[in-house]
Amino acid sequence: MVLTKEAFTEQVKDALLHLYDVAYLPRLELARFLTDEGDLSWDERAQALRRRLIQAIDRLDPGPSLPFIARERRSFTILSARYARSMTSQEVMDELAISERQYWREHRKAIEALVDLLWQDHSHEIQHRAVAIPPNGERDAMAREEAGLMASHSTPEEVNGGEIIRQVAWALRKVMASRDIRLQLDISDPPPLVFADRIIVRQ
Repeated sequence: MVLTKEAFTEQVKDALLHLYDVAYLPRLELARFLTDEGDLSWDERAQALRRRLIQAIDRLDPGPSLPFIARERRSFTILSARYARSMTSQEVMDELAISERQYWREHRKAIEALVDLLWQDHSHEIQHRAVAIPPNGERDAMAREEAGLMASHSTPEEVNGGEIIRQVAWALRKVMASRDIRLQLDISDPPPLVFADRIIVRQ
């Protein structure tokens, strides 16, 4: 599978929001691209992805010669505080003494800088990972293995089927627009409820 930069960006955002969630991180396609797959266990893959993201955040630090609240350090400071140190958005605003509007503007710039850094580092690998396409039988076996791995770490709950469909449609909106595809949703009211793992359903 080849990730577009848009999808890559969404995966990075998702990974940051679940940076310390060992059950969630390995499910992300991002883990395949930013970690050495090898024979890593589920926990090891989560740790490897977390380490890779934190290292990338650290690379945004221009150095200790600048004050902590210096504008040039803001991308690093916001990402480090919000995700690596698990501070709330409000706590980061208070620490930097900035408004909510300014925080979200700076947060968006910080995410863009992090994504650009990671994308540049791994673009060659990402764009060529799918060059060697395995035979159909091997692809099927890989898909079954991946499905089994996800199922073994699933957390079943009552899921709103309509909500999941709308989320997936929203995530695919840019891809569909680029290919002139129009999607019309017709979801029953009340929407269907299923007992399943939310992440697996979305996948």
